[in-house]
Amino acid sequence: MIDYAFHMILADPSELTLKTHLPKLVKEGHSSIKIFMTYDRIKLDDEQMLDVLAAARDNDALVCVHAENHGMISFMSKRLLANGMTAPSAFWMSHPRLAEVDAIQRLVAMSQLVDQPIMVFHVSTAEGAEVVRKARADGVKFFGMARQSSRGHFT
Repeated sequence: MIDYAFHMILADPSELTLKTHLPKLVKEGHSSIKIFMTYDRIKLDDEQMLDVLAAARDNDALVCVHAENHGMISFMSKRLLANGMTAPSAFWMSHPRLAEVDAIQRLVAMSQLVDQPIMVFHVSTAEGAEVVRKARADGVKFFGMARQSSRGHFT
């Protein structure tokens, strides 16, 4: 069995998008929205994410998130580049474990504030998974999906 879904990536949460385009797309059956907390061209700041969460709640849509702290990744990436560490083997150092933990913790708070379910994709650390478990135990409408490593096991 193959299980997959398509999600709209929302990178420009303008008023027109949230009040006109999003409701129309949800009515047409596109009920999940994916947002990113990192990557320069598509990342949303906290206030934009809260706007998306409120619009999703009002339109019965699920918000899916790529959760990493952009500032931490940028900080580490600049230092790695400055030291000539550009090989693929250095990639993991540019994405510190704390970048995921911090982002997931912030999302839990946003989910509670807006009362909107959130699905975090690609949870790749035990610490991040623990934040998801604790949020769910506390009754927050919060879900996470593990990332499968290239070795076939979940990390």
